[in-house]
Amino acid sequence: MSIAKLSSKAQVVIPADIRRKLGLRPGDWVQLQARGDAVIIRKAATSATEALKTFRSPLFKGRAGALRRERAEWDA
Repeated sequence: MSIAKLSSKAQVVIPADIRRKLGLRPGDWVQLQARGDAVIIRKAATSATEALKTFRSPLFKGRAGALRRERAEWDA
């Protein structure tokens, strides 16, 4: 667990070990979400494709073949 101090301007420096783990670089955007008394920090998507990855669901796990068939039928 890392600890960071809130500055007088309400800024926080994300510790290096966490930046490395999330693959954060200067200029990257992050998403912040309050959950109870915790804050969840995620690397923000940089493209529409990456944004869609956040909606992955176990609902479609193992359904790739069925999805390909549906897609092919739609395109026909």
